Formats: sequence, C-alpha cells, structure tokens
Amino acid sequence: MQSISEKGNKKKKGVPALYERLKNRKLEANTKTRKTKTRKQGRKQQKSQPPSEERVKITLTRPRRDKYTPIRSSMSQKQFLGSKSPIALANDIMFATKGVSYVPDCAIDPDIELLRYNTVLDVKKKWRHLCSEFKLRVPKESFNRWIYARLMLTRYNEDGCYFVGDTEHFCDPVLGSANVLDFMLLRTELINDFPARLYLDGIDDNYCVKKCKKFANLTEKAFSQMELGEDHSLMEHFVAYNDLVKSMIEDFDADKIELLKDMSREFKSECETFVANYIDETELFSELESFVSESITSLTQQSPSNDCVQLLHTRVDSDHEDINRHVFKFVKGSLKEDMVVIQHCEKKSAFYISRVHYDKLKRLYEMHMNQRRNEGMKLSLRIKYDQQDLLVFVFCLMCRYSCLMDNKGWDKTNWLRGSTFHSAIPQSLFSFLGTDAKCGMEMFASPFNCYFPVFCSAFPDIDQFFGSRGSGFQFVPRNGTFEANPPFAMEPMVECATRFNMWLDHAEEREDELRFIMVLPHWTEPPAPYLSIFEDSQYIKEKIIVRKGEHSYISGSQHTLTSGFQFRAAHDTVIYVLSTSHSGDLKESFESGVKRCFT
Repeated sequence: MQSISEKGNKKKKGVPALYERLKNRKLEANTKTRKTKTRKQGRKQQKSQPPSEERVKITLTRPRRDKYTPIRSSMSQKQFLGSKSPIALANDIMFATKGVSYVPDCAIDPDIELLRYNTVLDVKKKWRHLCSEFKLRVPKESFNRWIYARLMLTRYNEDGCYFVGDTEHFCDPVLGSANVLDFMLLRTELINDFPARLYLDGIDDNYCVKKCKKFANLTEKAFSQMELGEDHSLMEHFVAYNDLVKSMIEDFDADKIELLKDMSREFKSECETFVANYIDETELFSELESFVSESITSLTQQSPSNDCVQLLHTRVDSDHEDINRHVFKFVKGSLKEDMVVIQHCEKKSAFYISRVHYDKLKRLYEMHMNQRRNEGMKLSLRIKYDQQDLLVFVFCLMCRYSCLMDNKGWDKTNWLRGSTFHSAIPQSLFSFLGTDAKCGMEMFASPFNCYFPVFCSAFPDIDQFFGSRGSGFQFVPRNGTFEANPPFAMEPMVECATRFNMWLDHAEEREDELRFIMVLPHWTEPPAPYLSIFEDSQYIKEKIIVRKGEHSYISGSQHTLTSGFQFRAAHDTVIYVLSTSHSGDLKESFESGVKRCFT
C-alpha cells in the first residue's frame, strides 16, 4: 500500500509531462502561423513583380475586388420573389411557343454594334439639323418616340433576324427597314408642337391665362424665327390674340375666359394648318428619308468580323487560351471609382456602367447560361464562361441601348435624353407584386432595369443571354401574372391595350388564369386613347390612381449612375389590374399596399 508522500511524488512527476505536451502544441501552432505569414509575404512579392504579357491580358479586364470597399450585391435570390428561387419562378411561368425562347448561332459583333450606335447618333443629329435648317423647333423626344414606334413593328425570328410586320423585309434592330419608312409620326410631332402644345379643358381660370401667355410668347418666338412679315394673315391673327392675352393679364375678367379659350383653339388650329402646308412644301422628310435609308443599307451590308465569329461561334472543344486572345482584341474593362469602364481596344470608344449593375449582368448571364447547359440546349457559346466573354456582351448591350438613350460616357448635355422611356417602378413595388399578386415576369424591361430573372425586351438577339424571352409584342403568355410598364409613348401603349385584351380573350376561352398589372401614365390633357380602351375592358378588376409627387420611378439611366437615379413622378400614374374570371380576386389590401410601396 502506497503512502501519502509517494502519491504526491507521483502527481508531481506527471506535471512536467503535461507541460511538455502543451509546449509542443504551442510550437506546432507557431510553426503553422510562420508558414502562413511566409505564404502571404510570397503573394505580396509576387504581386509587386511586373506580370508577364499573357498575365496582363487577363488581369486588365478589371482590378481585384479586395482593393476596394465591397458593394452589396444588387440581385439576391430573395430580391427576385421572396424566398422562391428565380429558376423555380421561371419554371412556373407558361407561355406559347410563339415567343422567342433560345436563339441559336446568333452572331454579335462589337464592331457592328459600335457602328450602329454611331449611325443612330448621326441620324438623330441629321433630324435636329434639318429642323433647324427649316426653322422649326425640334419636339422633345420626338425621334426617340419614332424609334419606339418602329420597335413595336419589328419582329424577331428563330433564325436570328429582324423583320418588319408580316413582310419579309429584313431590317436593322433599331432603325427598322429601309423599304418600310414612315415619318408620319415625326410629321405629327412637328405639327402638334408648333408653336407649342395647348390644352385648356378642365383647368383653373388663372392657370388658363398663364398657359395662354406662355403660348403667345412661344408663338412670337417661332414667327420671328420663320421671319413672317406683318402682312401675313397668321401674323394679323396673332396680334389680335396677343392683345387679348395681355388685357387678361393686366385686368383679369372671368367673363372673357371662354372667349380666350375659343380664340386660343382657333388660333392653334390655324397654326397647325400653316405648319402642315409649310412642311409639305419643303424637302425636310425627303432628305431625312434618303439619309435614313442610306444609313440602314450601310448597316445591313456589314458582316461580322472573322475574329468575332470565331469567338462567339466556338464550340466546347475549342482552345480556351486562343479565345481569350480574340476577346482581348475587342474590349477591355477597368474600374473608375464605382464605375466599370468597358472600352473597345481598337476604336477607343468607352462606355460606363455602375459596378452594381455589372455584377447584376454577370449573375444573370451565368444563371441563364447554366440553365441552358442543364437543359441540354444547343449553344452558340462554349460551356466554359469567363469574365472576358461577359465584357463583349456588355459592350454590345451598352451600344444597343445607348441608341435609345444618349448616355455614353460622362457627357452631361444629353445624358438624360430618352431615359424616361426606360423608367422602372421601385423595387419595393416589385417585391409587393411578387409576394401579394404572385407576379413573376415583366413584359417590358431590359437587362439593366429588370427585377425578375425572366422578362421581355426590345432586342432578343443580345438580351436572350441575360434572360429575355423576346419582344413584349411578340411574346404570347398563356397563364400567370405579368407586370407591364411599357415605354411612355402613345403608340406602344395603345398597342398594349389592344393586344393584351386579345390575349385575355384567348385565355378566357381556354379557362386559363392570366393576369396583367399595367402601370401607365394617367394623361388626361387631352385624354389618352389607351385609357378608354382599358376602361371599357371587361377584364378590368382594379383601378388605382397615384397622384403626382406622391410616388417615384427609377431612371432608365440607372446603370450609368451611382446615385440620384430615383425621381418623383411629374404626372399621375394609373395602375390597371386585368385578369380572366379564373384568376381569382386579389386581397382587399392590394390598393393600399401598392400606394405604400410606390414611393
């Protein structure tokens, strides 16, 4: 039997062994720490050394993210529709086969896209020059409205070609066909805008006098620019009208308001008749038609360069490094603050896109390319994607949409021109429509301003790689809930009213659940024709009017801005909910939810 002293000595003998084991563990941890520090130092030394030529070609596309403050992702899974994944959401939406699904072997050339962008700018400059030459004021956004009217007639087939209507006249994606040129819209814009637009019904008497004063000032300026003599009949009528307006300003008389309105309408009608005859006597539209026809012909005669065809039509078994060298010939990317600068290497033309939107395009691109691969689709692109492929597509995307919005670079003169046609509703309203109305697709969007992963857009040949299902006028939905916020131009909105009612008729016959949520401007001065079409529809379930100043939109130029892209609406907005009888009713809190989220 051991004594107490022997037990104590045994315990003391075990203590040094325990210390030794702890010391060895500490030494091992220190050794691992030293190895980690050595690896980090080696990386720093490797970064400080000048990279090789091949390495430069790859890293020049964009600086490393960890050198800058990380930016929150602009497109999370939950942002699409609650907790539902975007792929599952896309599978829930059913549509007819008439819509463009996937277009194989689509040749997209950065050189041609840049040429198209410069050609459209030249056409716009020609339009402004002709109006100035013939001493006419250029109506605001008139040429952009003409382009949108052309896009409404353009169709895209599965062979990757654009054509006009039911004819086989192949055309340019933006300017249309040279064989089917119609400038009636531009002519109407000039007539209605001379010397200014005037609508006096349903307004306050004092405001009526102010509008007449402004109309008289613009008339005097237009007549002096056209050098109308005092003996001209229109000038004599203007003198009498101007005297009445001045007398109403100096001494307001409520009894003369009706006389002022009648005289204003009569004088406006005379001005429109005069300018219509004046336009017909000039060669304004003949010169414009000749210039546009030559521009379209020069674009359609171009063919993709061999390098680009080799890049975009490469199969899976192609050499990856050779493809990278071909890509670098076209575009490169760099970072300027929070903007990604995508530049054509040979032409030295650059476009700016915000880093948040670039990340969004990257995620959309990877999502839909992987979905194509999983579905076993025949691809014109290889399965292995990298960032340089994306740069080419984003460059072409910027060229194409800059034809509709003059926002190239940091040019502040025309950077907002055309962006109002691409305005989108806030993300809070999209989220509400997704969760409350089960909305899962946009009928009019672009890869820049889309919220859902599938949408319809104006240019399916490029937009399809980012989730587009074709044009909103060519796509034929069968069931589901769709948000529609068309360009705020009269012709596309009237076409929407007619076409959507037709689709609802077909869905009602099939007993399908189809619903459209329309977001439109509530133009009542004068009343817009599309309003009466929606009001008379048998499928209207909800009508919500949100007053101006109480809601906001997201600018169409949001992808070129880092802040200040949300603006207050300057007009009332009406939201129509049209659905078949099998779609069910929305919640009673739908209207209050829309007004709460539309901020």
